[in-house]
Amino acid sequence: ISELILHIRKIMQYVKSTLLNFDIFVKFILQMLVNRVKDYRKGKGLTQEALASKIGVSRQTIISIEKNKFIPGLDVALKISEALEVNIIKLFYFV
Repeated sequence: ISELILHIRKIMQYVKSTLLNFDIFVKFILQMLVNRVKDYRKGKGLTQEALASKIGVSRQTIISIEKNKFIPGLDVALKISEALEVNIIKLFYFV
């Protein structure tokens, strides 16, 4: 049983290390992603609430997208692009 416990601890350490590395990777990717949703939304004179309503998501989703806290799926990104009448490549791109 003590060997089993040691083996489980090693597995848990590996999983913890892997998750930490994944979290670092995701943060790095988010820093490279440029998001211009707020600029184009304001340019169209839309509130976060109005844009959210147009595309069928919550206002909190729009807030999270604009703050780079959430990367939308392709379906939502395309809806935003259509609602703002802007090519998706101008809304989201990597630098």
